This record gives sequence, structure tokens and C-alpha cells, in this order.
Amino acid sequence: MITGASLSYHKGLELLNRVLHRGEETTIKFRTYRDFCERTGKKIEEEMTQEMRNTLKTHQFDAESGKPTELIDAGLKKSAELYGERAAMAQAIEKINAGRPCEEEQVKTSGWQIEAPEQTCYISIDDIGVKHQKEQRTGDETKTGVYVWNTVADMETSSGSHTVTGIGMRKTFLFVLAYLLQNNLLANRTLVFFTDGARSIFTNIMEMFSFHPYIVILDWFHLKKRCQEYLSMSAKGKEKRNEILQKLLRILWAGNVDEAISYLHHLNRDFLRPKNRIDDLCQYLEKHREHIPPYALRAELGLRNSSNRGDNPNELC
Repeated sequence: MITGASLSYHKGLELLNRVLHRGEETTIKFRTYRDFCERTGKKIEEEMTQEMRNTLKTHQFDAESGKPTELIDAGLKKSAELYGERAAMAQAIEKINAGRPCEEEQVKTSGWQIEAPEQTCYISIDDIGVKHQKEQRTGDETKTGVYVWNTVADMETSSGSHTVTGIGMRKTFLFVLAYLLQNNLLANRTLVFFTDGARSIFTNIMEMFSFHPYIVILDWFHLKKRCQEYLSMSAKGKEKRNEILQKLLRILWAGNVDEAISYLHHLNRDFLRPKNRIDDLCQYLEKHREHIPPYALRAELGLRNSSNRGDNPNELC
């Protein structure tokens, strides 16, 4: 099971036969190995599903929809106090803006919600696709691009982290809700969700956690990637694209959506292709406006801006 979960079936089987010293006549066959892994994985998933259902029912939640069946305990509906050190926030904003002479790149004191990290549960949810594995491989076969998709959720608090996975967004959200209830991670806590902007994630958050206060943040890594993609289809040449991108990201790093849209609308058209995606990028920013925080302030306060821990939080400071 370990080799099957961490390697492709072909590489895992090769390693397993080598470690077990299986000769040609006693070698474990691909189909036997694959069926064992998939059968065992299905059994584990069934056990997890049953435990999830029992947990939800114990806490008076519907096991199918995740909606409460009884009045929610007041403690579950109460989030933690938000970041209370206003003086520290003001000092952090002053420090950031001191190195940013351009007004559109400065952090505004707009009162964006900032969580207290020691009383927060950070939740990152994303769909992960892996290539479908064939029983036989030939070097000249045409790639079909067939993927198998599942949803992965990572939950992190000051005491540790836990990851769950499921087939489908809805089921994974049910696993997340059950885990939070089972481990008392809702009462007097703030929930902070990092998303890549997918509509299905927003929909499930709203439907399943409407009883509890939460914050949704557009993952900085995905925001930066989307801006780069749109500008690559819009700017004339890589050098000009990078120049526009760097300026745009500095504005967005401060959380200034209005200024970012204005900057894009006022770009010199000589720098852009006749058919460009600038309007689409502006619509994207407008659509996710309420989920774009002052990333610079969060980084200065030592808070996460992305579900990708490899992303440098201070790259634009």
C-alpha cells in the first residue's frame, strides 16, 4: 500500500518485486498488485466515510448535506476575536508604506479582517489530478491525457496539521466538517480558507459553513499565476509583460484592487497586442475583489498568504 500510494503502479511493483526477491516465475503481476491497492483503498475510504457519517450525526449534522439538524450550539457559531493588536497593525502598515513611495502600492487602513493565528484553523482545498495508469505501456503510444481527479484538504492549527482526501468536492468538505467537529476546532476559532478562485469551492464553503464565521482568501500563488497568464496573452514580448506584471503585483500585494484595475485600463496600448485579455483580467480581479486582502500586511504580521508553503511571503515587500 505504501508503494502504491507514493509511486506509480509500475514503479511500485518493480520495487516490491525487487525487495521481495521475486523471480520471473513468482513475480507479482501488475493486475494483482493494482487490484489489491484499489480494493484496500476502497475499504479505507468506506471506513472513513462511515466514521464521518457517525461524527456528523453525533453533532446533530445531516450526514448527506452537512447541514445542522438541530439548533447549533452557541459556542460553535462564535469565532475567535480578530487580531487585536491595532497598534502593531498600524506600525506594520507604516513600515510597509515607508518603502513604497507610489500611493497605489501602499497598504490602506481599510479594516480588512485579520485573524489571530493561535486561534485560527487554516483550510486549503484543491482538486488534484493524476494520470490514469495503464496496465501496459509502449513507447510509441499516443498520450490520451486521461486524468483521475480527487479533492485534497489540508487543515492547520497552531497545534498541528491534518490532510484528508476524497472523490469529489462535496464529500471532501463533509470530511473537513467532521474532522473539525470531532477535534473541537470550531468553537471560539476563526476559519480561514485559501482557494484558487474555483466557483465550486466558494459554493461549498457558503453552503456548509454558513453557521460559522469564516474568511476566504484568494491564494496569492494562484492570483500571481493568473495575472501572469493573462498578461502573457496580452503584452508584446516577455520583457514588457514582466514590466507590467511586476507593477501589477506590487499593487495587488497591497490589496488595492481598484488601483490595479485602473492601472490595467490605463496601459499604453502600444505595449499590448491588438487582441489581448486585459478586460478579462480586470473582470477576474473584480470578481474576486472581496477575497483579495492586503497580502503585504499579512506577511509583515507573519500570517499565511498562500496554501503553497513554498511561496516566498516576502518576495514583494
